[in-house]
Amino acid sequence: MTRTADQIALLRTETAPALLNELRGLRTGGEELRTELVTTISQGLDETRTQVLRALDRDQRELAQARQEIGDLRRELAEARAAWETGIAELTTAPAARPATTDPTTKAESSARAVPADAANPGTDAAAPTTEPAKETAMPDQQPDQTPATTEQAGNTEQADSTERAATDMLTELTTVTGHRVPAPQPAAALAPTPPPTAEQARASLEAALFDTLKTAARISTAELVCHPHTWRFIASRTAAAEYFQLPATEGDGKDDMVTVRLPGLSLMAAVDSLFTTYWEASTGPVRNLQDSAMALAYYIDLSSAIRRTRPADSGTQVDGRPLTRIVIDNRPDQAA
Repeated sequence: MTRTADQIALLRTETAPALLNELRGLRTGGEELRTELVTTISQGLDETRTQVLRALDRDQRELAQARQEIGDLRRELAEARAAWETGIAELTTAPAARPATTDPTTKAESSARAVPADAANPGTDAAAPTTEPAKETAMPDQQPDQTPATTEQAGNTEQADSTERAATDMLTELTTVTGHRVPAPQPAAALAPTPPPTAEQARASLEAALFDTLKTAARISTAELVCHPHTWRFIASRTAAAEYFQLPATEGDGKDDMVTVRLPGLSLMAAVDSLFTTYWEASTGPVRNLQDSAMALAYYIDLSSAIRRTRPADSGTQVDGRPLTRIVIDNRPDQAA
């Protein structure tokens, strides 16, 4: 019995340290394994997050590019539609304008007016018998076609007068205020019959001056527009939908009830173009608005004349000492002598 107890004690003495060492080794190995596992998982999560962020960034760039392409397509469709409507307007206007120049009813009307004048003259008794039959034979032949041709000619004449009046008004204002002579459309040869000009043809004669004004406005860094709040509200409402226009802040002036608006060159360019379009549509459109036409033309002239008086800034190292472009829309009475 004593021998068995000694053997057990000896076994415990020899085995216990080995078991403790093995347990310590297992614990250390478990901690290292856990550390490596946590490190591996963290690295994998970081790589996955990086890949997800790159994918999101790529998708956002592709989405922005797709939106830009959609915007370009919309603009191209709008331009194509405008060109199509212009072509339709020219096709519908040109055939109606041709008969007015070679209409035989003009000759018939002139001869009809000449007959009563000759018959009423007491000194032409011998010519009366020959003139009277001409009246009886000429009038029945020309009478059936006279009314439609006269109505059509009156409509064409009214449209031509409207477009010519609008073009003449703007040409006169531009020449008087800016001192820059705008070339008017050259008339055709006197012997060659031509149809009355359409709205597109009359507008084309003014777009050269408008294009020069837009180029100069695009080079202006900042312009100060001083006007009444109602004036600025009209300009901003007509320009709000323009591509390059950004609505700026306004600074009020309690003394004269005026506001000062700081406009970059692109916004100034958009305002000039929008006022030109508003004037033309209000003057030549089917529904004419004299107030919109007058305001748009007046403000367009004020902006254009101030823009044309500018010149490029100095390109040296020193800052140009000239003040910013300042445009004031305000008429005041002359001082008494």
